[in-house]
Amino acid sequence: MSGARRAARAQLRGLAALLALGVLVLPGAAAPSPSVAALAVGSSCPVAPDPAALPSAAELQGMNSFVAGLGLRPTGYRSQNLYIKWILKQLKTVPGAKISEERFTINR
Repeated sequence: MSGARRAARAQLRGLAALLALGVLVLPGAAAPSPSVAALAVGSSCPVAPDPAALPSAAELQGMNSFVAGLGLRPTGYRSQNLYIKWILKQLKTVPGAKISEERFTINR
C-alpha cells in the first residue's frame, strides 16, 4: 500500500472516530427529539392506504408495460420526456396534489 493511500485511510479513520465521538458527546444527537416522537397521529392521517384507492393488478401491469415500452430513458431523450409527461399525468389525478416543474438546459 502506498504512503498516500495509508495517509488517506488514516484520515478516514480519524474522521470516523471524530464523528462517533460527536454522537456520544452531543446531548440528544443519537436520539430523536421527544417532541417528534410524541407527535400524535391525527384522525385525518391514515396509517395505511385505502385498498380501494390503489391500482388493480391489471392497472399495475398496464403501467409497467408503458414504462417498459419506453426502453432506456437517458436524460434529454424523447423516451425520458414521454416518461416525465406520463408521470405528470398520473400525479395530476391525485386529489390535492400540487405539482410544479423546473426546466433547465443540459449543455452537452
